[in-house]
Amino acid sequence: MNLKTAPNRIPDNAVALGKLGRAHGLNGEIRFFPYDCEADFLLEIGTVLVGPEGQEMQVKGLRGGAKFWILLLEGVETRTDAEQLQGSILWIPEDRLPPLPPTEMYVSSVIGAEVRDSQGTRMGVVAEVMETSESDVLVIQGESGSEELIPALRSVLIGWDAESRVLTVRWPMDGQE
Repeated sequence: MNLKTAPNRIPDNAVALGKLGRAHGLNGEIRFFPYDCEADFLLEIGTVLVGPEGQEMQVKGLRGGAKFWILLLEGVETRTDAEQLQGSILWIPEDRLPPLPPTEMYVSSVIGAEVRDSQGTRMGVVAEVMETSESDVLVIQGESGSEELIPALRSVLIGWDAESRVLTVRWPMDGQE
């Protein structure tokens, strides 16, 4: 099996689900760190795209769920196979994600989204989502290369337009300038 090559590419509407960590055990299992806390729907979806080339792989097993999940993909039979995937991103076409209520969003769907403040001023784009013990933090990359860290709290994230991928935030918060 050649995990380095793949016939598929990542579609434009694909959403990053999370990152593969190090191998777990000897039988091809690998740690999976989802960007969103839930990952159990992967068994229902079945097929994911792996790595920058979007290699299509079937999910054969999934367990765990505390800090990471243990994932088993079809064709990944040994520890060496799993080690070749370490650091790869798992993707899925957005239309295959389970639906969310209108006021919620997948963390991974905001990466690359435009960010505007409550007055409509463009602040930049979401470059990364960092997990902290209190809440997720959005890393906003400004036009001049500056970075702004904004907590992903309901009181701060006041609007999300999924179609145009624009996130509206109340920032700076009252009393901060």
